[in-house]
Amino acid sequence: MEIKERLKQDGADLTGVASIDRFDQALPGCKPTDILPEARAVLAFAVRIPRGSFETRNSRLLTNSWNMANAELARIAFSAVRDLEDLGYLAVAIPPFLPIDMLQRHGLVGDLSLKHAAAMAGMGMIGLSGLLLTPQFGPRQRLGAVITNAPLQADSLFEMDWCDRCREKPCIRACPVGAIGLKRRFDKLLCLDQYQKFGGRSFVRFLRKLIEAPGAEQKIEFLKFPSVLEFYELHQFIRVGGVACVECMRSCPIGK
Repeated sequence: MEIKERLKQDGADLTGVASIDRFDQALPGCKPTDILPEARAVLAFAVRIPRGSFETRNSRLLTNSWNMANAELARIAFSAVRDLEDLGYLAVAIPPFLPIDMLQRHGLVGDLSLKHAAAMAGMGMIGLSGLLLTPQFGPRQRLGAVITNAPLQADSLFEMDWCDRCREKPCIRACPVGAIGLKRRFDKLLCLDQYQKFGGRSFVRFLRKLIEAPGAEQKIEFLKFPSVLEFYELHQFIRVGGVACVECMRSCPIGK
């Protein structure tokens, strides 16, 4: 069975193949051959995020959809790796979320950029929001990839640029912190603070407030409700992750 068809049977909603030469402009250390020296192709795929998740304003339920999609991607990737190895090839799965490089080399990048891999595999284009846009789901999907030395046939690149044709630019207007700009200007850290309000940067701010409280009584007062709610939200984030903002995804007309 053709590998992309097997991925769809395993649950992938979208699939594509990119040849290694399409990653020549990738950041140093983030090329497929940096991960698997014998690599010949990247198999990219996506799992859609259910539409109902964007209709609710309950961030915990939205986060649950994110986590379920990530779990599906990890399962699909591991299955694809085993299938390729059964055929005598090498393959390695790229995680659909962490780990990422936290500001050491390039700042907030994964071992392989999944959105660029998907774009190089012809699945869609990277929009003003910095997200992959596909004809089927717009920006509303999660991505996975497998690097392999199997001689897979590359798919044609996606040619259309929806953002250049979009007059309203709803993602720019919808972003509550102004992280999205024209001419592909996208501020990752502004977005991160809004997208994950109780992530690691929030924890640092919480600790700073606690340390800077002038005396023991003030510190104790600070640890009472409601201030300490920030800490419990962080605890929840550490256990299950946290998605606090998807306004650019909600507003994008592509794929609706």
